Amino acid sequence: MKTFLTALTLSMVFGMLISTAANSKSYKRSQFTKEQQAKFFKQALDACRKQYGDRLHHVQVDYAKGKTICYIY
Repeated sequence: MKTFLTALTLSMVFGMLISTAANSKSYKRSQFTKEQQAKFFKQALDACRKQYGDRLHHVQVDYAKGKTICYIY
């Protein structure tokens, strides 16, 4: 029983490590088409406008990290 639980625990840990490594792939802006870039920017702009409203100054999309950066006053 101990052997089974140890093997199960180790397989879960290795599975989590492998899935984290697979999901950490970074992208470059050049890997997306102009239509995809426009779609991502529009989604980021809508999200920033919804959150900050009139205080929004600039929106930046970081494709490598998959994040949106909202600059406000």
